[in-house]
Amino acid sequence: MLTLKSVSIGIGLLLVIIYLPFVFNYKAWKKEGLEFLGDKKIVRLCGLLMMLMAFLMLRVHSTFEWAWPVAVSIMGWMLLLKGLIWFWFPGWVKKFASTFMAKHEWALVIGGLIGLGIGVLYEYLGFYMF
Repeated sequence: MLTLKSVSIGIGLLLVIIYLPFVFNYKAWKKEGLEFLGDKKIVRLCGLLMMLMAFLMLRVHSTFEWAWPVAVSIMGWMLLLKGLIWFWFPGWVKKFASTFMAKHEWALVIGGLIGLGIGVLYEYLGFYMF
């Protein structure tokens, strides 16, 4: 289970680092995010990196048992699906994100809080459950 502990701590720290700025500076992230999604090559590259990360997560830890470690496997499969969507449909990703962020400006803050909460939960589980 040392591997699960390391994966959980790594994912938690990464999520905290990524989502913390969304909560405190969402207007700048909204502008930069729309610019970022405007370039199909960058979106495809990010999709490729997401798939690579998902394959590594699933290779290190892929279990389906009725306990909290299944959350790591589910996150890996969700990341793989997101990477495939970003890689295959970069135009749709840009269109969806720009439409959604234009209508719901609060979504970045809510998403940031959810991502931050999941990151803190993974950190807690990684440090204190084992």
